[in-house]
Amino acid sequence: IDEQVEQPNSSEQEAAANDSFVEIATKHILDHLSDSEYSIDNLCSDMAMSRTKFYIMLKSITGKSPQEFIRVVRLERAAVLLRSGAQIRDVAERTGFDNAKYFSTVFKNYFGISPSKFN
Repeated sequence: IDEQVEQPNSSEQEAAANDSFVEIATKHILDHLSDSEYSIDNLCSDMAMSRTKFYIMLKSITGKSPQEFIRVVRLERAAVLLRSGAQIRDVAERTGFDNAKYFSTVFKNYFGISPSKFN
């Protein structure tokens, strides 16, 4: 019996590569989550890409700029920490925000609810 193995088509391969790219970038951010100095330049270096190439690729996949992407990763992790009962000031620090008031403002803009009411 002659079985044929289906090969993924190019759009499936591209989708997998895009997912992998986003996962790797996210992992680098999470590895430096509490470092408020971790910047786009650091992320590009970790990804072994020029800033321009990284921007173009990330924007085309996620629709977000690198700065927005970093902020969203930090805020999504902050939500997890808040749900686990952590204090706002501690969550801000652990997710790379030096200023708890700024963190609260950014959090509310993203989630539509202040961190103190989030659970």
